Amino acid sequence: MAYIETVGKFVLCRRDLIAADLGLIGEFTRENISRWLDKGYWFEMGVYGYEDFHAVCGDIDIPWTTEEGRYAESAQEADKRWMEQNAAKNREWMLGQPTKPAV
Repeated sequence: MAYIETVGKFVLCRRDLIAADLGLIGEFTRENISRWLDKGYWFEMGVYGYEDFHAVCGDIDIPWTTEEGRYAESAQEADKRWMEQNAAKNREWMLGQPTKPAV
């Protein structure tokens, strides 16, 4: 499994990397991934420009280098946990059941 997460001014994006991406990146290092991102191969992710990235390929984990990157990831994880914990209540509320939405 290989993926990259980027954080820009307003958004955190994740992209699963395919063999073609890994071929363009070459050796899985911060420098090579930065070069790949700078060349624009990732534009289909919907975000143009990035401030930081986190990348994983097998047992290689290249961490965030900025506080913004770490914060964006932790905020996304908190949102995911909230959604999982409140999924049933929110589903009932959306379907017009008597349960109030989770707050």
